[in-house]
Amino acid sequence: MNTCQRRKGRLPLQIVLIVPFVLQIFGAVGLVGYLSFKNGQRAVNNLAEQLIHRTSNVVTQHLESYLAIPQQLNQINANAIRRGILNVRDQETLGKYFWDQMQAYNLTFVGIGLVTGEGIGAIRYDGKTVTIDDWRSQVPNSARTYATNKWGDRLNVIGTYSYNHFTESWYTAPLKARKPTWAKVYVWNSPYGPYLTASAGRPIYSPQNQLLGVVDADIHLLKLSNFLRSLEVSQTGHVFIVERDGNLIANSGTSKPFTLVNKTIQRLRAIDSPDPT
Repeated sequence: MNTCQRRKGRLPLQIVLIVPFVLQIFGAVGLVGYLSFKNGQRAVNNLAEQLIHRTSNVVTQHLESYLAIPQQLNQINANAIRRGILNVRDQETLGKYFWDQMQAYNLTFVGIGLVTGEGIGAIRYDGKTVTIDDWRSQVPNSARTYATNKWGDRLNVIGTYSYNHFTESWYTAPLKARKPTWAKVYVWNSPYGPYLTASAGRPIYSPQNQLLGVVDADIHLLKLSNFLRSLEVSQTGHVFIVERDGNLIANSGTSKPFTLVNKTIQRLRAIDSPDPT
């Protein structure tokens, strides 16, 4: 009787032999699945990091190239003035000189402001056509905008306005720094639409080392958004260029980096952008 009870309490030999193998198989399969999941997750993360790094490098290279042009051009113009090649009093020649540079470079403005209050520059208001603006120290209506022909000659006056560069950051910032510098990004609402502009300025001196004023070159920052939209980014990914103070400069989305309220332009902070950050 006791023997039978002991036999009834024992597990069949097949189960004793099979169960450990089954447990090992389940354990191995589970471990392989876990490792595969972790490896897959790691591979996805690595791929995402590579994409972010590559996009960041492309944006950085483009920015460095785009932002280098204004300062390089300012150095060329400042050297030409310091060596006496360019006469800052000869506005007719200066106008054509700056007009030619606007044909060669994708800029918004190239020009000078003098310590006397006079100034001249070539400007691309509509993003395509280059006009010449000059101004005197007397206000109001001290500035005139000239249409130009295909050789850069001035034609008729197409607009007048009041202007005083002594109050403009593109003029005051380089003089305060006493060296080439960037003025604070500013916005203005031209007749052709809003502009988000960065101005590179540089003090200019005569051959006798006397301060004459500032040479300036501007770039239209909204063009950076067009570049960002051309990048190959995932459907859910976005690229932003942000100032140190948090204001948005450009993004790869469809929204503008500013709002227009009653014809007044207001900068947007990156965290307030309609595009997901």
